[in-house]
Amino acid sequence: MSASLQLLSTPRLRLSTDTLPRTLEPVLSAAASLGIPVTRDSDWTLWWGWTTPWSDPNFKSKASKLRSASRSAPPQFAVNHVAGLQNLISKAELSKFTTSRAAAHPKLIADVTPEAYVLPRQFGQLRKRIAQQGVADSAGWPYWLVKRVSHRGIRALTNGSAASLRSLGTAIVQRRVQPLLLDAAPRVFDIGLYVMIS
Repeated sequence: MSASLQLLSTPRLRLSTDTLPRTLEPVLSAAASLGIPVTRDSDWTLWWGWTTPWSDPNFKSKASKLRSASRSAPPQFAVNHVAGLQNLISKAELSKFTTSRAAAHPKLIADVTPEAYVLPRQFGQLRKRIAQQGVADSAGWPYWLVKRVSHRGIRALTNGSAASLRSLGTAIVQRRVQPLLLDAAPRVFDIGLYVMIS
């Protein structure tokens, strides 16, 4: 992170107004350890937000001023989002993206992400798949997980009836994969990462 920030003349961090205080603690700690001041003014060079900044008026005014600058000039500011990234970090958008790519390039994309269906849009496709396979294997292990679009409340799908699937509302039903377990703590886990692209 510090190597990327060396490209900015004098890093000054601006936090977007929609960022939750709990999520700011590691960002503020990293800024303090790197000696980067935090600003609420328009003199920022590093923007950090929970959501994409493209519609934020404070971001748009600065970006429009710099858009006319020479492309050969050194970077004037950095953000923690990449345009279009929402299509890859949202479970529903990622499912739509990988499904369309797999249809176009089946050999290349086939096993990139687990098979998934976005409800209610893909209700019929999911019903057909469950009719072929069922909801659990012979040992009772579920084939499918239900995930809320809000990234909360993951659970096993235990009933594949039409009424049960309709009751899920807006959700993602995804094929359960063999989880990676740690020897010291045999339980399922996930990893969240922050990545800076420079």
